[in-house]
Amino acid sequence: GVTLFAAEPDVINPSAFTIDEQGRVWVLECYEYPKRTPPGKMPRDRIKVLEDTDGDGRADKATVWAEGSNFPVRFDLASGLEVGYGGVFVGAPPYLFFLRDRNQDSRCDHYEILLQGFGSQDTHETLNTFQWGPDGRLYGLHGVFTVSEVQGQRLDAAVWRYDVRSKRFEVFAEGTSNPWGMDFDTEGNCFLVCCVIPHLFHIVPGGIYIKQSHKPSYHPYAYGQLREISDHLHHQESGWAHAGLLYLDGPTVPRAMRGSLIMGSIHGSSIKRDILKRQGSTFVASHAPDLLVSGDRNVRPINLRWAPDGSIYWIDWHDQNPCHQAHPDSWDYSRGRIYRLAPKGLRPQRATNLAALNVRQLADLLVYDDNPYRYRTALRLLAERRSLTDAETVEYLRGLALSPQGDIRSLRALWGLQALAALDTNTKHRLLGHPYAAVRAWTVRFLSEQTEWSDEDIRILQQLSQGEPVASVRLEIACALRRIRHGQ
Repeated sequence: GVTLFAAEPDVINPSAFTIDEQGRVWVLECYEYPKRTPPGKMPRDRIKVLEDTDGDGRADKATVWAEGSNFPVRFDLASGLEVGYGGVFVGAPPYLFFLRDRNQDSRCDHYEILLQGFGSQDTHETLNTFQWGPDGRLYGLHGVFTVSEVQGQRLDAAVWRYDVRSKRFEVFAEGTSNPWGMDFDTEGNCFLVCCVIPHLFHIVPGGIYIKQSHKPSYHPYAYGQLREISDHLHHQESGWAHAGLLYLDGPTVPRAMRGSLIMGSIHGSSIKRDILKRQGSTFVASHAPDLLVSGDRNVRPINLRWAPDGSIYWIDWHDQNPCHQAHPDSWDYSRGRIYRLAPKGLRPQRATNLAALNVRQLADLLVYDDNPYRYRTALRLLAERRSLTDAETVEYLRGLALSPQGDIRSLRALWGLQALAALDTNTKHRLLGHPYAAVRAWTVRFLSEQTEWSDEDIRILQQLSQGEPVASVRLEIACALRRIRHGQ
């Protein structure tokens, strides 16, 4: 069923949101879409924190945490938001900001510009959909008709990622159209949903995908372009604009729906569902019945997130206009919604503060808790507490990773070792022979992303490429060897 978590005036024009380790909902309110702040005016975009203090499934506390009008540099047209490392990452072109509340008074009092050069030529195709990947990096999306140049890299339609510790920005994959939804499945495969052209893509490292309007790739010698994985077109029934993507898995998801993807349909005022099936090294996505359809044509789903109790929160822009083709002055700047979507019988409850757990407790949560919000948050917190990690926890995770009976537990332990910077060369080489294919695939990726490689590393990868029986792992090996050859 669907219940209301928050509505105006507590939330207006939500363009992005996330949920922190305390279960608080952080919302980016964008008042400056589709135009930037006019000259002589103060920007109105802001960040709010919404809390359900009594655990009844409805926000009862709203705090304005940051306002664009307080920034000495441009902070408007804000479209990307994620928490981590004691602060908040915010995308407001041309900048990627890191904001903090240093005196702990529930108000942003310090900002840092991490990256600059993000474009806004097309104001509905800016940097968006921030999310932590299984590798500990911050991922984001970028639209096709906006051009950016960040750390010397030019990009339009793309998936990008940022390493917080090394401060390195890179294009993870190129192509699609205006992607505005991304998620990782249980094994860490990346998917995105976009507008206009076929809607669903499986994203691999260094992948070069078709672009809207046949826009050329920045890699002129690429051998072809990868296509969508969907075998159908949603826009034939409900419009071509999609936003928000979530992979369904975990104990609160009905078994019949596990292994599928849900996505918002902006024109259709609905949440659609595609069923995933393995096909060689990739997937095919087939049409499934809509998860929900609203009779209110103002409903515009923008993004979806896992909540601490295993339900799904989703933000609703809530406007009479479905897309940017409306007149710039015709938008409604007075409404916005956040809904809670949960299976029958799942009652809301007060969130546990995961920040209170120690490193060993977080390691257990990562490996053994199948609630997506909980194990993903635990992985992020482990990465943040790298310097506090004890040798016993590292050995605990190493033993779980190397366990031949480990399957998904071994994979999450591997992610934990990487987050703690404790994945040594010997362990990587041993894990390349793990019986679980996803462990082998991620080990190959981590091996290829080292800053340098030994002759032994390269020899082992080349040998594996000849005998690896699983197509998805062979794909990772091919991506890894390509990365090593180009010294990336």
